[in-house]
Amino acid sequence: MSPTVSVLMSVYNGERYLYASIDSILKQRFSDFEFIIIDDCCTDNSAKIIKTFNDKRIVYVKNDVNLGLTLSLNKGLNQCRGKYIARIDADDISVPHRLKMQVQFLDQSDYIMIGSWVYIINEDNKVVSKKKLLTKCMDIRYKLLFRNSFIHSTVMYRRDVVLKLNGYDPNYLSTEDYELWSRLSRIGNIGNIPKYLVYWREHSQNISSTTSSVQVDYTKRISYENQKVIMKDRQLSTALSEDDFSLSIRLVDDFFEYFKYPDEIKQKFIDDVYLSYCERNVFLKDYSVLDVLDKRLLINWKNLLIIFRIIVKKTVGRHISDLIRRILIIKNRA
Repeated sequence: MSPTVSVLMSVYNGERYLYASIDSILKQRFSDFEFIIIDDCCTDNSAKIIKTFNDKRIVYVKNDVNLGLTLSLNKGLNQCRGKYIARIDADDISVPHRLKMQVQFLDQSDYIMIGSWVYIINEDNKVVSKKKLLTKCMDIRYKLLFRNSFIHSTVMYRRDVVLKLNGYDPNYLSTEDYELWSRLSRIGNIGNIPKYLVYWREHSQNISSTTSSVQVDYTKRISYENQKVIMKDRQLSTALSEDDFSLSIRLVDDFFEYFKYPDEIKQKFIDDVYLSYCERNVFLKDYSVLDVLDKRLLINWKNLLIIFRIIVKKTVGRHISDLIRRILIIKNRA
């Protein structure tokens, strides 16, 4: 008989935090689960640590070669038998009622994936802060236009739905989760439970730290693909170009760098401005994202001088000419 939940973990040289992570799953108040652990050719003591647990719910799978996280997760997906799949990374810790709460939520709703808020812990297991994420599906769909809105170790999703999408995209060796959530958001409801169900560890060796530059590139790529899908869904012939999208984001980056605003304010500006216009079908008027952002900045004509200074200081070539052209177009429209 298949379990209700398959917990999926992939580990590569994670000996330092692995025991606590596995132990947090085995001590869950909800017990009808199997625990698929993919050993991605660890060269440390990870395998020995896994084998110290005498628990029949653990299914240990060792890769013949190092596949990396994305391919290891897909291999694990094919091993899972549960109705739901819960993810956990080898350095994170689940609170005892996590699985129970998420199973109850999915059983009582039509959601295809659910995550949660997290406690952020350091290398010494101390809680350094908390992270709240958006909870409503529509808000999350909008946020996914720009960035990930889930912590991978918190999610539980329906196995059949993810398998129909062929799992994680192997073309994304980083931010594979953001890419999958983006696809899931287009076919069903997703959300975050407003409870702290996972201790999410920040340290120098986790993937988000060691691949930060790669993640930025992949995030931009996924974000742009999300833009295109929206345009296609609305059956608009004039799709947003990748150049326009990149220029828009660079303009906002330059603006906020110039005034030394924190990144969270910059991101809120992008989200609030772009998404509010997107919601009103502004693209039906053949605006680009850059037009929208410029228009907000140019409510006060004095901002023209500020933007000109930013352009001169921060940009060259095509960026200069294109932005000046658009600024003049917006000013003439006004």
